[in-house]
Formats: sequence, C-alpha cells, structure tokens
Amino acid sequence: MGMNLRLDSMKRLTRASILALGLNPSIKRGLCCLLALSSVTTYAASSPVAVESLSTSLSDRYPGDSQDNTIANDVIEAEVVAIEKTDDKLSPMDLQYQMQVLQQEVMNLRGLVEALGYELKRSKAVQDDRYLELDRRLQSQMGSSALSDVRDSVPASEGEAGGIAVDANKVDSENLQPTKGIEDEKIYYDRGLSAIQSRQYEQAVASLRSVIEHYPEGTYAANAYYWIGEVHAAKPDPDYESARQALVQVVTGFPMSNKVPDAGFKLGKVYHLMGDCQRAKETLQSVATDFSDKSAGKLADKYLTDQIDC
Repeated sequence: MGMNLRLDSMKRLTRASILALGLNPSIKRGLCCLLALSSVTTYAASSPVAVESLSTSLSDRYPGDSQDNTIANDVIEAEVVAIEKTDDKLSPMDLQYQMQVLQQEVMNLRGLVEALGYELKRSKAVQDDRYLELDRRLQSQMGSSALSDVRDSVPASEGEAGGIAVDANKVDSENLQPTKGIEDEKIYYDRGLSAIQSRQYEQAVASLRSVIEHYPEGTYAANAYYWIGEVHAAKPDPDYESARQALVQVVTGFPMSNKVPDAGFKLGKVYHLMGDCQRAKETLQSVATDFSDKSAGKLADKYLTDQIDC
C-alpha cells in the first residue's frame, strides 16, 4: 500500500514539474522514462519476486554439460517412479494372501517330489523283480541243459559197454559235421546266456540272434527266441513289442518245443504290460488250460486271478 502511494506522489510531482516548466517534447519523454525506471526500481527493491521456470528438465534450467544433465534427469525420473510405486504397495491382507498362496505351492511341490520318489522306488523294484525272474528262469534253463548233456552222453557209453567198436580212422567228415554244427550252435547260445547273467543285454540279444541266423531250425532256435523275448521284457528300458514278436515265434514256429508253455505265459504278461488286457486274458487262459500240469499253467492261472481285471 505504501509503495503505491509513493509511486502516485512521484507521478503527480513529475507531471506538475513538466507543466510548470513547459519543457519541450524531448525533455518530456526523458522525464517519463526516468519516472518509469524509478518506479520499477523502487518496486523491485521493496518487494523482490523470484521467477520459477515452468520446465522440469534440468537441461532447460541449467544449460551446460548434456551428459551430466541426462544422468541427473534419469536419477530424478527413477526417484519419481519409486515414489509412485509406494502408492501401489500391498496392504497387510494382500501380503497375507500372497504368503498363503506361496505356502500352498510349496506344499504341492513337496507332494510332487514325494510322488516321484515313490514312482522311482516302485520302478526300481519292478526292474529288480524282472531281473530276479529272468535269473531264476536262466538258472533253471542251465540246470536242464546240463542234465540234457548228461543224458545225451549215455547212449555212447552204452554202446561201448555193448561191445560196439568204433574206429576213429573210419569216421568220415559227413558224420562229424552235424556234431560240429551243434557244438557251434551251443557256443553262440551259451554266450547269450552268459551275457544275460552279467546283464549285458545287447550282447545277449546279438549272440542269441546268431543262433537263429546260422541255425534257424537248430536245436536251440526256439530257446534263443524265448530268451530274446525275456531280455527285451526285462531290460531297464523294456521293448515289449520286440519281446512279443520273439515269444510269438516260439509259440507259433516251434509248437513242439518244451519252451512253448513258458513262452505262452510270458506272452500273456507282455500283452498285459502293453495295455492289451483282452488278449492277455485269452493267452493266459489258454496256457492255464492247456498246461495245467506244468508250472507255467499254474503261474498263468495265478496271474489271471491277481492281475487281470477285464
């Protein structure tokens, strides 16, 4: 208020001086400029005003090094974002809900780990059972083979006891050839059985395949097919289709073989493991009926009762 009164007094005094003195126009303009300047100076001195730039960019307020201004602007923007995020903080109830969700997920993961551990143990137990069954059958086979070898040697002894003289010099190559062929076939066959005992399944299959390739109608051909089927079904990564094909060869290709009952029982189990319950049931019923007096028939009947539910 006092400032306005002083300005008005100075204006009236200046006008009065101009009228009283009758100055020329140029002097009048000079006095008017002086009046205006004094007015602004007096107002600025009495009430200084700080003028704030409307720009929020440091490069506008402080023109200088552009790199420094860029870094400073980035810092300010980061601070602004951090401040804005404080408005988005979760409430205590939201945090509690998030914690419950995480706890539930942890419980689900623990359950999954336990289930996988159980499946792993069960798979290992099944694999061990397969090997034990395979080993049991192999031991039985080797015992039967040894007994058969002893029986085969009896006629020769009886011949000697009966006084039948055999001159080794008169035995021609034609009579030796079949014996040599059987010996070679048995070598392949025994290699396959030895490989099974040492769990060298690929080598076992290769040796048994050699029996079939070289002696398709030989003494051990049916047995070779049977053990190939057993190996494919019992190895750690079972190949049930290959096992099925080998066992079918025993049942259909060598119907008079003593391996037919065991091959039929194993074939029924393989069908079941492949998910073909109906064919498994039919095969096992056939074995149980046709070979009821043999161990394979009794095992087939038990498997039907315990495992087949179709």
